[in-house]
Amino acid sequence: MLYSKESGAELGTLKSFQDRISRSNVGEDVKNKYDADKDFFISVVDMHIVECTLHYFGMESVSSVPTLHVPPSFNNLEEKRQWFFETIGDVVSQYVLSDSSTNECWTEEAIKVNGQPVVVQLTDGRKVTLMKKSKAPKYDYVKNYVQMMLELGLLFKDLMDMIKLPERTRGIRLLKVAMLYFKSHKNLSKYALDILRFLVHQLVLLSEKEANEEFYGLFVNTNGHFNGHIPADLAMEHLVKKVKDHLKHMFSNKTESNIMNRTKALGAIRDIAENFEKQSKVIVRAKKHSDKSAADDEKIILKDLRKLKPFIFEAGRAHEHFSKIPSTIVNQLNTSHYFEWIEPRIQMFATEIGN
Repeated sequence: MLYSKESGAELGTLKSFQDRISRSNVGEDVKNKYDADKDFFISVVDMHIVECTLHYFGMESVSSVPTLHVPPSFNNLEEKRQWFFETIGDVVSQYVLSDSSTNECWTEEAIKVNGQPVVVQLTDGRKVTLMKKSKAPKYDYVKNYVQMMLELGLLFKDLMDMIKLPERTRGIRLLKVAMLYFKSHKNLSKYALDILRFLVHQLVLLSEKEANEEFYGLFVNTNGHFNGHIPADLAMEHLVKKVKDHLKHMFSNKTESNIMNRTKALGAIRDIAENFEKQSKVIVRAKKHSDKSAADDEKIILKDLRKLKPFIFEAGRAHEHFSKIPSTIVNQLNTSHYFEWIEPRIQMFATEIGN
């Protein structure tokens, strides 16, 4: 959708940013390179947010003074909060949720003669024949590209944040939007179908208690912090990895009973080891980060965006490999088919759980 291996020479595309910062571990197949792709995409989206903010406030750099939409003086915290939310709402409406039909440029060059004669009678009675002209709008597809980048990127970041601090109402709202995007991108999307099944359970079939149990059962809090949740399947992967590490050191004692006893005692083994290290005052040496900081890479991305100026409308501008990209993925959605796709599946999913 936003990534093409052949678009490395086109400034402002994901591939161009990947080449600029030498992220060789980033790949088109997200399933095999999820962590690398996630970190890279979040860095790119963050810099688009910074570029959007700089453009909105008329700033040359992150350290310069705003020249547009300068905040007024505030008498209290409530006024500051109100101004903040109104400003953020204005930014989102202009650069994230604006309709692509507003990205038009009516210039003299865009006016074309279509060859149809039109007879016009003047006030003095004379008649003149004119050639009818039609206006053809031109679009800025580079601006559309960054707008879709923000649209998808902000949804992804919101979903990642919701995982850390699950909240059912917010989660359902985000999943509705995600289902819309998946269905718009690919009509036979299996992800859209899975989300629809989950939403039918949450909003139609299950009781309030059962729906909450199903939703919050998707997450596990591993450290006791209010924002320390991770997906339950990821917690299971960590547990499986830990079990394999213990089984590896059992060597020839891998009998069925020994494996059962060892795996059932994993929690106690961890507690005993941590307590021993605490009482014996074992110093745990800090390790170096396996991945370097993305701060320098993000500065390079922002520098390229400053050069491109993607949020300033420029008629006829487009990336070669994204020459007709819409400003929002929802433009590709067949609305009538979307509702026809939903209705019959409600009954189908109801029969899955015996209703």
